[in-house]
Amino acid sequence: MLYGMIGGLSVLAIYFFIRYRMLSGALKKTDMELKEIMSTGLEENRILKKDVSSKTLEGLLITLNSLLRQIRSERVLYEKREKEFQRQIENVSHDLRTPLTAIIGYLKIMDKKSLSREDKENLEVVIRKAMLLKRLISQFYDFSRLTADDYILKSEPIDIARLLRETLVDTYAELEERRLSVNVDIPDRPVLVKGDSNAAERIFLNLFQNVCRYGETSFSVGLKEEDGEVRISFVNDVSGMDEEEVQQMFRRFYVREASRGEGATGLGLTVAQCLTEKMGGRLTAELEDGKWLDMTLVMNKV
Repeated sequence: MLYGMIGGLSVLAIYFFIRYRMLSGALKKTDMELKEIMSTGLEENRILKKDVSSKTLEGLLITLNSLLRQIRSERVLYEKREKEFQRQIENVSHDLRTPLTAIIGYLKIMDKKSLSREDKENLEVVIRKAMLLKRLISQFYDFSRLTADDYILKSEPIDIARLLRETLVDTYAELEERRLSVNVDIPDRPVLVKGDSNAAERIFLNLFQNVCRYGETSFSVGLKEEDGEVRISFVNDVSGMDEEEVQQMFRRFYVREASRGEGATGLGLTVAQCLTEKMGGRLTAELEDGKWLDMTLVMNKV
């Protein structure tokens, strides 16, 4: 009888051991399937399947599959709202740009000779403010098109050094107005990269605007070639900025508290980074020694 009990217990132990291994294997497989679905196949209507007969495991899989369906549903709803939001931004931006362009045109053709000195100065202020508003509206418009994948870029050789010099000249007055000490290290010879000249110019303009907004006393811009890439650095001193804030700078609509009254949209760097990535490049930000903000643009050489 004793041997019979030992034999029965042995059979029972073997059964539970096999059952344990089967359940353990099923859970590991479920875990792998769930990770795969979450990382690559969330858009597809995939579900977790049961390979072992177990009411507990079956209940767990039912719960997980219900959560997957809920996540997919919420994601579809989010994407629908996001696209609608982008369309609204694009429509509003377009509706604002048309009359604003006409206003700026009329302001520029006004007969300034008949105006007093004070009126001329006031007119120049109005024109500058109107141009600022046009630039801000353009950022909203570009952002909506970029995020909707409706912004087709060319991929052709462009002289990035020449384009950088020309954009610097166009914005030099603003840098002087900020009383920044400017140091330039850009080669006089052609430096060819693969990209879109209009997009590259917009990136430069947005980066220069960022310098004008946050620069304290000094600014340097330099272009270097290394390992099949072109690295363009925009470095300026800043105050009251930390690493956490630097990591937020490319987030859409993010504006530093000190710049909220300066007409910033929080989209300039977001647009610049999107354009850079569409051209196969990189745009990063680093804070050096807690004082120097380094915005580095990396593009591929031809």
